[in-house]
Amino acid sequence: MLPFSCFFWVTILIIYRYARNNLPVSNYFIVYLFLIHDIIKHCFHNINSRIPYSRN
Repeated sequence: MLPFSCFFWVTILIIYRYARNNLPVSNYFIVYLFLIHDIIKHCFHNINSRIPYSRN
């Protein structure tokens, strides 16, 4: 889960830096990204929970 999370935040950082230079980025955009991240993390956690060999 950690590698996916790191990849996600690197992608978000790139998108944020690009958007900040070209578009007015509001605080709601950041909250929206956090919400998306939590939803994706929850979905991936549920998928990984069904796979026995992925458990630590």
